[in-house]
Formats: sequence, structure tokens, C-alpha cells
Amino acid sequence: MSTPSPLFGNYSFLEVSEAEFSPFFNANRAIVFPENSGLFYQQFLSESEREKQIELAKHFKNRQFFYFFIYYKSEIVGWHFGKQMDGEEYYMINTGIFKAHQNKGVYQTFLREVLAFILDKGYQIISSKHHASNNAVLVPKLKAGFVIQSIEIDLAFGTMIKLIYLANEKARSIYNYRTGSHTLPEH
Repeated sequence: MSTPSPLFGNYSFLEVSEAEFSPFFNANRAIVFPENSGLFYQQFLSESEREKQIELAKHFKNRQFFYFFIYYKSEIVGWHFGKQMDGEEYYMINTGIFKAHQNKGVYQTFLREVLAFILDKGYQIISSKHHASNNAVLVPKLKAGFVIQSIEIDLAFGTMIKLIYLANEKARSIYNYRTGSHTLPEH
């Protein structure tokens, strides 16, 4: 195992492989997110529709996925995973922290580190979706520089707020102009 990178105190994080990540995530997701309905439309696809989805997914075989564990001492207390959407966007699919380690600054600190990691890869947009009432995540992300892009009705999870982080200062200026909060940026 590689050496985890420090967050603060006895907290650290480490990028891991999908093979290391998936069993832990699958066994613990419902502990951190018990309210999720688990209603995924994919379970209702016909065999033909599933085969077509598999064929379409082959076009994305080389996209990047990143998996992280968050540790307290040597115990895994949280995780993050996400994926490349295209040549400019990284989607933060899921970050979870066990209840005993919430409200201690772990999420905010890890968020800064994962942002730096993803931005260093060259992504210009980092996106995520959250339940509209999930202030425990929405507030830290807004404080970290994310902005609201949209409100969506997700088939699996319901009403979601889509947030984006824009790496480029001019892109942030354009966003502010488009939302009506600033004048047209100079080009």
C-alpha cells in the first residue's frame, strides 16, 4: 500500500484502484446514505437495451476514473470517486464520510485536496449533484468556489442541485455575467 497523504491531525487520504475501492464502497454506501431509494432505471432495461448500453459504453473505455479512501489513523472513514465526462469535465460522483467523522472539517479539507488533484490533471470544470436539502455538502462546496448550474430531477435520487467549479478565471467571469451578477467580462 502506498503512503496516504495527510489532511490534518490523524486524517489522511489515498488514491486507490477500483478493485480496492468497489468492495468497500458496496459494503458501506448504505451506512452513510441510508435514505437513498436505490431506484435505478437500468434495472428495468430489456436484454436488448442492456446490450446496447454495453456497446455504447465501449466508446468510453479510456476515460479516467479516480477512487480515494479517507483514513483516520489506519481506519477507512470515508471515500470519494468520480469520472471524466469529456475533455474538460470531471464529475464527482460520490463522497461519503462515516457519521462519527462528520462535522470535524474532514470533508472541507478533503474537498480542497481533491480539487487540487483534479485541477492538476487539467480539467476545467468539476461538477457534482446533491439533494436540494443537503446543506452539509452544498455550503462547503459553495464556500470552496462551486456555483449552481442547475436544478435537476434525477431518476434515481429526485430533486438535485448541480454544482460546477470553473477552473478558469475568465470562465468564472462569464458565469457571473450569464447569471446577471456582473457586467460583461473583458476579453
